[in-house]
Amino acid sequence: MAAAEKERMVTPPPSDKPIHSVTAFAQERPATDAGVAEEIVSLRQQLAACQTEIAVIKASRSWRITAPLRKMVGLIRRLVRERQAAAHADIAQSISKKHYPLRDEWYEVQQPEVSLIVLNYNKPAMTLACLDSLWEHTQGYRYEIVLVDNGSEAQNFRELAPAQVGARIVRLEVNRFFGEGNNIGFEATRGRYVVFLNNDITATANWLAPLIRRLADDPGIGAAGPKMVSPDNLLQEAGAEIRVDGSDNRYGRGADPDDPAYATQRDVMYISAAALAMRRETFEQVLGFDLYYEPAYYEDVDLCLKVSQLGLRVTYCPDSCIVHHENVTSGAFAAQLKLNTLIPLNRERFLARWRAVLAGEAPVVAGLIPPAAQALQPRAGLPSVLLYTPYNLVPGGGERYLLTIAAGLTEVANVTLATLYPYSRLRLRTMGRELSLDLDAVRIATLEQAAKAAPYDTTIVMGNEVLPPIPGQGKHNIYLCQFPFPAPLQVLNERKKYAGDYQQVVVYSPFVQHHYERALRALGRKLPRIAVVSPPAVLAPATQNCSKKPMILGVGRFFTGGHAKRQDLMIEAFRQLAVLQPEAELHLAGSLPAEAEFRAYFSGLQLKAEGLRVHFHPNASPQLLARLYADASLYWHLSGYGVDEASEPHRCEHFGITVAEAMSAGCIPLVVNRGGPPATVQNGTSGFVFETLEELVAISARLLSLPGDDEAIVAMRTAAIEASRRYSPEHFIGEIRELMRSSLSQ
Repeated sequence: MAAAEKERMVTPPPSDKPIHSVTAFAQERPATDAGVAEEIVSLRQQLAACQTEIAVIKASRSWRITAPLRKMVGLIRRLVRERQAAAHADIAQSISKKHYPLRDEWYEVQQPEVSLIVLNYNKPAMTLACLDSLWEHTQGYRYEIVLVDNGSEAQNFRELAPAQVGARIVRLEVNRFFGEGNNIGFEATRGRYVVFLNNDITATANWLAPLIRRLADDPGIGAAGPKMVSPDNLLQEAGAEIRVDGSDNRYGRGADPDDPAYATQRDVMYISAAALAMRRETFEQVLGFDLYYEPAYYEDVDLCLKVSQLGLRVTYCPDSCIVHHENVTSGAFAAQLKLNTLIPLNRERFLARWRAVLAGEAPVVAGLIPPAAQALQPRAGLPSVLLYTPYNLVPGGGERYLLTIAAGLTEVANVTLATLYPYSRLRLRTMGRELSLDLDAVRIATLEQAAKAAPYDTTIVMGNEVLPPIPGQGKHNIYLCQFPFPAPLQVLNERKKYAGDYQQVVVYSPFVQHHYERALRALGRKLPRIAVVSPPAVLAPATQNCSKKPMILGVGRFFTGGHAKRQDLMIEAFRQLAVLQPEAELHLAGSLPAEAEFRAYFSGLQLKAEGLRVHFHPNASPQLLARLYADASLYWHLSGYGVDEASEPHRCEHFGITVAEAMSAGCIPLVVNRGGPPATVQNGTSGFVFETLEELVAISARLLSLPGDDEAIVAMRTAAIEASRRYSPEHFIGEIRELMRSSLSQ
């Protein structure tokens, strides 16, 4: 489909995973640990063996024989780079010497009517050629161009310099993918109308005016797109429809673009975002391109369906035409990021959201579009609070913790959320929708931007190491340590100078507190004030119906390493359980990160589950999660299974927020006896704590064999619901506010 074939300028952002170093962890551990010396000796032996192996390879005959070949490969690569640079220079020189009468007449920096948004990722020549066509052929409305450089390498970015005469460049130091890159570009625009353009398009005469005229003259049109033609003068798209199975039909593909059949304006289901025009307020209202589909595919189809959900039409405009150089570079990006697995995955995501609407079974997707947000205005007399996270903004437990603080403090403070690199406010509001939080009053900024307003009255900084990642930015600073993950001593030594800025440390659980204190002592640091504030959970209504299905649920991010949720082990255990309880089902829900390694892990899980009654729900909506919790009889949590907690505590669950959420819905939790979850579950009363998969299977089989109205089952569900209430968001925010008050008074 169009979304699957156009260039996606994507590279994985910096990982938010902690740095794992066995040597560093060994150095952190107390000197009384008898295994430290052996571990260090073993690592040194491994290093020496590797160095010896490298020396043997370099001394070998094959290494000497292949030396000319390696030299030739290097020469060829250098020649290719030089030729590319020369081609880029020729285009840049041509543009710098060329006169653009229409640009002189219609380009407007201060008060444009229309904003054109173009993304670039390491393709300066293609982008400059695109801008050249825009400057030459754009007229009818005063316009600006916002050029978003989506994390290009430094040399490729420098080659965009000629664009500065007719474009405002927004430089992103990391790639934010197609959707979020466009969202950030949108928030840098000033026009009443916005047009999203791939950098692989060539504009033709009078391409813009027909699109904007439709939007200006007809308030019922929410989005408009042109006739798209391929470089060999075949029709590429005259609008498109999406079928119930998620496949698409692009009208007229391969036909004669001058065929009268495609010369009439008509409403369509979607138009590729290779060239798509909208009113500013419409794009804002539907929260822009959705993070649900990152890193690529289906986000433009989803956008158009969201526009339709507002009661607005998506319209094909035949009197506007652009040339789309489809697939010029998308193949290389797809190979680089292994995006072949994304098309079927995102199709399933798309259908999970839109299937009922496409089939005519529902008019809209409930809860997808929140009420319009008010403009952000600082409120006089209220204290200022800065929250900082060094991690990617994707739905997860840590994000829920920090963003619940943000939402809960907006009534009593001016709250700013800071990230190292830019994110859009549209994304923050989407996070609020996904986490059922009202974040409309929260300002979002980069750390550099936020630091200009320092000092704040209070700063809360999140991190995954024993020492905070940045200097304190407030009069009072709180360090929120999710867990003291192993980190290189060099990093920790650099951060020692920050530690004195912080008056308070907050951790998730007594389990985290124990290991935080242990790590701090290993560094010879004095223990600060430490408070345990358990994470907030999205609790089911108090009137929850405990009528359950023979269904087991596991909720957690699909990832590997660290405190992975171990969905692979759940499938293994369920295979054994299915023999004893053939009617049972296993449902696995959670966010799926964009990185290729995690998509590969997810695909492996699907293969592992073939032939079993296992259902996957990647990036499940809040509404779907609520239904899953309501239906599930049992809840499994296996993070930390098989881990030696004494030596690798970071691989265990820090708290287990989903356990509390499941309990609130009357699910009976079964948690492995590692990390934080055992403190949440009273074994035998509100759930069970187990040691082995065999024990998990045996307990689950016994529980599923009992009738739903069994007295012991009902009592356990009731106990689970009652125990979950201490993790309500209201209780959590009350603890945070009291913590801030008591800290400020000291």
